[in-house]
Amino acid sequence: MESKKEQNIESDEECSGHNHHAHSEPAPSHQEQREMLELNILDMQLRQLEQQSLIIEQQIVEQQALVLNLDELKKAKKGQSMLFPFSKDIFVEGKLDSNEVIVNIGAKTFAKKSIDGAKVIVEKQKQRLLEVNEEIRGEMQRILERIAELEKKLGH
Repeated sequence: MESKKEQNIESDEECSGHNHHAHSEPAPSHQEQREMLELNILDMQLRQLEQQSLIIEQQIVEQQALVLNLDELKKAKKGQSMLFPFSKDIFVEGKLDSNEVIVNIGAKTFAKKSIDGAKVIVEKQKQRLLEVNEEIRGEMQRILERIAELEKKLGH
């Protein structure tokens, strides 16, 4: 017959869900918990960087299209009728009366430039976007390497 004390111990084990005879995983150590948290943070950072990179790639495509549009504008003659974009889906009909364009040169400052001068500015902006995207890609690579290191350590 079991004593009351032994019955209480069994009851406590059943209630707490712990059974010393079962083979369960030990609780993660403090270090493992920190590494799992770091892994989650890195994963979140990686997703954010991927989004930033996609946005920058779209801006690069827009800059390339802008250079092509400037080339087409350069071919146009003064007085020629054209459609000028007012928004993505709305155009205004007008006549070309100048070979100059107004360009955002940074910090919402605008300047009148020749078409070639505008192309130089656009190309510089595109180059800067390419450089920033390379920096982001490098950071993504470092994060991927750290994730692989942590996953190996944690046995994932």
